[in-house]
Amino acid sequence: MFTLFRQREQINHLAFALSGLTLASGSSTGQITIWDLVDRKPMSLLHPPGGELTFVRDDATLVIHSIRQEELLLLDIATGQTRSLFQYDNDTIPYWSAVGEDGETVVAAFVTQTATDALIDVRQVEVSTDREIRLAQFAIKARVAHLALRTGNPLLLAVQELPLRIVLLSPGRLPDEVDVPRNAKVDSLAFAPDGSTLALRNSSHIRLWNVDDKRMNAEIIGPPTFHAVVFSPDGRTLGIGTSDGVVRFYDVATGQQRAAFDWQIGPIHALAFAPDGMRAAAGSKKGTIVVWDVDG
Repeated sequence: MFTLFRQREQINHLAFALSGLTLASGSSTGQITIWDLVDRKPMSLLHPPGGELTFVRDDATLVIHSIRQEELLLLDIATGQTRSLFQYDNDTIPYWSAVGEDGETVVAAFVTQTATDALIDVRQVEVSTDREIRLAQFAIKARVAHLALRTGNPLLLAVQELPLRIVLLSPGRLPDEVDVPRNAKVDSLAFAPDGSTLALRNSSHIRLWNVDDKRMNAEIIGPPTFHAVVFSPDGRTLGIGTSDGVVRFYDVATGQQRAAFDWQIGPIHALAFAPDGMRAAAGSKKGTIVVWDVDG
């Protein structure tokens, strides 16, 4: 384990590059720092609009999902220049984005909604050519609160409607409802990388829903408060960063805790796994990042 740096700004986002040799961190002020994990030092400091971070193509390009500005940007780390990904109008909001397994494409789900209904548009763009195609489109008679996307076969969306109702949508199939307690509060949805598990999360509960068996695998209950939640690349482990400063790893199939790491850095607000699953990184409210070997 080693500490990368300390600063005043809270760490909100972390992302490993595809090589696993570079780490990007995003702070509460929108500042993005690129870290060389071999030399353990900063490579560059950038100030584009902050947001969720994902590397694409190589260690030199980042996708930024700016929730505040409701846009998707491609950032060239070498120059600090950004450009928009996808073509969409001002009434359309990107709700979800991810990089394809080839590292050359970005898939995104956009939502255009009124007070009573919504249109969900799933599109893919090739970063090198800007070639854009539509993968699917869904019209639902409700407003969208949260959305998650499984990019495997079949393409599958989990949509939280308002009032609370979670449905699975897939091209050519009827909607399938996820069975959750009516008094449940859900702040976000996320699929495991293999698409077999859907996580329904709020600050104190995480429900793990088995997509194929259509049942809840497990429920993880706090306190402490859950700030950061991320699946391992193989989908078997769920990492949770909490308000007590502990990173906890859980078995996705059973909900049993596998390990706990307390680096004494304060409440954990960002968490990430390296693409090979061998390393993890955590960022704290106090501005400290730690990177460690998962098996160490």
